[in-house]
Amino acid sequence: MKNKVKIRKKRIEKILFMYRTSTLKKKLKNSFASANWKVREMHRENFKHIKYPKRRVKIFHKRVNPNKPVPLLAPIKIDYYYNNDKNLELTNKFINDLRDCTIVNGRRVFIDFSQTIFISAAAMLSLLAEVDLIIRQSKHGRRVVSFSNPKEEKIESILKQVGFYDLVKKQKRTTKEYPDVTFWKYTSGSLSEPVLANEMLAEIRKSLKSYNSKKLYRGFIEAMSNSVEHAYLNGPEKDTQNDESKWWTFAGIYDDKVIVVICDKGVGIPSTLPNTQGRSVLVDFFKNIGVSLHKVSDSSYIKAAATLSRTRTGQANRGKGFTDITSVIDSIGTGMLSIFSNKGRYIYKGNKGVIKDIVKDYKTSVYGTIVEWSFPLKDV
Repeated sequence: MKNKVKIRKKRIEKILFMYRTSTLKKKLKNSFASANWKVREMHRENFKHIKYPKRRVKIFHKRVNPNKPVPLLAPIKIDYYYNNDKNLELTNKFINDLRDCTIVNGRRVFIDFSQTIFISAAAMLSLLAEVDLIIRQSKHGRRVVSFSNPKEEKIESILKQVGFYDLVKKQKRTTKEYPDVTFWKYTSGSLSEPVLANEMLAEIRKSLKSYNSKKLYRGFIEAMSNSVEHAYLNGPEKDTQNDESKWWTFAGIYDDKVIVVICDKGVGIPSTLPNTQGRSVLVDFFKNIGVSLHKVSDSSYIKAAATLSRTRTGQANRGKGFTDITSVIDSIGTGMLSIFSNKGRYIYKGNKGVIKDIVKDYKTSVYGTIVEWSFPLKDV
């Protein structure tokens, strides 16, 4: 009789154990899509307590080791363009977790790229810029971020090409070269380092010989300058020695198209535009496009920045970067300008002579500004 009671008791304990572990596994799995890194870490440690009950006494008083890197699973698609904004929201959430974990909470992170199968240019540049800033600001230095070699060879090739391996000082492996990866040229700099951008653009500039090419080149330099001069402006003066006062850029020619992407991690166009344009100018602009002054979205501010050409410096040769690019699209009837800033996006594109502009707002922020444009090489 006693043996039967013991057997029954063990069965009940086993069923309870399986139920509790199964429940925690589900919580842990669901937390990857919705919860932040702290919730995932809590579920992970709770799971260890149940799975390894004999270790409870040892780790009861110190459940989380603050010196241990926090594992962060990179999104399946690090992307800002596709899948009805889902990729953008997941990518922004991942980058926000990365920032919160390292800068706000002073922890180290281990990025797991094992599930990543796709990376697009704007999202990759945003992630690269964020990791660069984290390394500069963290007390752990380059030790603050480590990562696993991706399972997908092309993803590993992308991370190598854009300098991600060099940034965290991780040893590179030999990988296959992909034409749509190797054409990317990457650099970063500050207001005091314009020569870096000039060197990178030398090859592209040789291919652009028409009148429109001068506007495109001027548009690039203007956008790069804006990244430092305006993106970090919190008052009448700017601090160009700030580690954050940087720009990051990809540029290249592929499939007979010129593609340029520039990123900054400043406060964003919606925060700086009132300083660069003035309230009266913006009030008139928003009235003309039918936007309520009580609730101006980030995308509307970006549209204003792309349309207005006045500059805070008052110099006649400044403040025309976006309008230079849109005027080229108008003249050749093709090409695209895309601007992400904080929670908004503005797109100005031409297709077979038909010009469209699109405004869109999101739930999450890119924490800065990403300017991208592309043109068929034969048209410029």
